[in-house]
Amino acid sequence: MKREIQMDTELAVMSAGNMNDSNENVEELLDPEEDDDDPLSENHGESEDIAQDLSGSSNGGSSPSPRPKKVATATTPAGTAKSTRRRYVTWNNLTEEEIVERKRQQRRRDCVCEQCGRHFTDQSNFKLHMLRHTGIKNFACPDCGKKFYTEHLLSLHLRIEHRGEKPYACKYCNKTFKNSTPRTIHERIHTKVRPYPCYYCSKSFSAPQIRKEHELKHNGVRAFFCETCDLTFKRKTHLTVHLKSKAHVMRAKNKDFPSTEKV
Repeated sequence: MKREIQMDTELAVMSAGNMNDSNENVEELLDPEEDDDDPLSENHGESEDIAQDLSGSSNGGSSPSPRPKKVATATTPAGTAKSTRRRYVTWNNLTEEEIVERKRQQRRRDCVCEQCGRHFTDQSNFKLHMLRHTGIKNFACPDCGKKFYTEHLLSLHLRIEHRGEKPYACKYCNKTFKNSTPRTIHERIHTKVRPYPCYYCSKSFSAPQIRKEHELKHNGVRAFFCETCDLTFKRKTHLTVHLKSKAHVMRAKNKDFPSTEKV
């Protein structure tokens, strides 16, 4: 009898436990908890709205204000939108420094001569160089008839050669020059700038011609030659002085008028 009573109690407990588990499963099915990680949880708001609409219709049509429905959007991995999106560059979204740099790079690309490969940093000098390749001079001087490539060169010719003007003035003193090259070399006297160093020593010079004359002391090249006297000189000034000397003049006369010997 005791064993039968014990078995009956165990069966009653097991049946009660199964009933509780089934009730919990039913409650979970009727009211599932929200899970943020579950992609199907987005439809939970819609099911609540539908349940409220049904409850409102069953209560005589008085339903609370419906909540805004969630709109499903396509999600992309973080950082992929910025990496795939291309930035279109225009003059409007550039800073002033970027605009200046872009124009400088564009001039460098454009100012390359296709015929000789020479590169220019200034657009006007590049155009003048291309005109020199054509050889066409359309601007003639009314006084001497000399022709020039541009009207600007013609006006400079008129001012310098026919009017005696010196349009290139020094920034630091009152001296004026006919050309910009001697003006630049002269201004280096004031600024102490010597951009041409010697290849053999530590000296530097303001002009390439001065450096070239100085380097003759190191390499020993005597590039200036007198045909009459068969002499060579390191500098052009030395040759000029020699040509004015009495010895050179006498040799030149004897060469032109050789002396006739009496028989």
